[in-house]
Amino acid sequence: MFFFFDDNKARSSSDVSPDRRDIITLSGFGIRNENLHNFASDYANLKVEYGANEYSPIKWNLNDTELQQWYDKRRSEKGNQRRKLKKNKLLLMELCFNLLDKYECQVFSFGLQLSDLMNYKYEYVKYFRYNFENLLQRLGMHLKYSLREDAIMSSITLDWPSSEIKPKEIAEIYWWGYYHGKGVGHGYKSGPLKETNLLPCLMFSRTIENPYMQIADLISGVCHDYVNWVHLEDGKYENRLCHSWPMIRKRIHRDRVTHPSKKYDESECGFVYYGKNKKLLEKVYSNLEAFSD
Repeated sequence: MFFFFDDNKARSSSDVSPDRRDIITLSGFGIRNENLHNFASDYANLKVEYGANEYSPIKWNLNDTELQQWYDKRRSEKGNQRRKLKKNKLLLMELCFNLLDKYECQVFSFGLQLSDLMNYKYEYVKYFRYNFENLLQRLGMHLKYSLREDAIMSSITLDWPSSEIKPKEIAEIYWWGYYHGKGVGHGYKSGPLKETNLLPCLMFSRTIENPYMQIADLISGVCHDYVNWVHLEDGKYENRLCHSWPMIRKRIHRDRVTHPSKKYDESECGFVYYGKNKKLLEKVYSNLEAFSD
């Protein structure tokens, strides 16, 4: 399988400054190798259908600065493509998420609440490590026990990291997990990742150029809005979530090997959030069925 993840940040309450968001997330999806080409082709056709080029990038936040700059440089190609995409955003996102169903993709989202916002830079790196190690262990268990025997290889691609953490720091975390099955002060329950079919190298890519990372960004955006909606109780998220969250939720990975009878399980499924505030976590899990028909 190929896995694509995008990082994001959310807030646990309205008292937390938007500049110092205290919940860091890694969200994305896994897709089988044989489906990669057709998935990208269907995604490109959707963008053309809604007034953009096949290579035009899409993000959950169509007002993203980098995205605006990309489209501003290419205004003459098809008129104002970004305006056309914004006009049909909800429907287009829904069609994009239908591709997750069509190709039986699995969604994963991992979140961790920072405990000390006074020392934000140090805390971000430390908690990103914990969150990424959690992701690696769970993907390791998934690949070790659930993957078909004829699967050739698997890889993990991350969005190019923000300024808070360097790519080499993330690559080192992966190296320790791959060869030694170890994190900070603990061993991986999955064992070393080299015992799976994961490649020994971690990959990075920019969302602007990578169609799979764009889908990961959409998933990350929905999970971000869901977590913010749960904690901030802000109605502005509901219009986006009422269509998108049920589509994402039903593709969340469940570990059917070790817990075949459990629908959601904090310790095993692909939607896992940790933090010091237990009531906060309870709200995340107790609202998972929100916006259901």
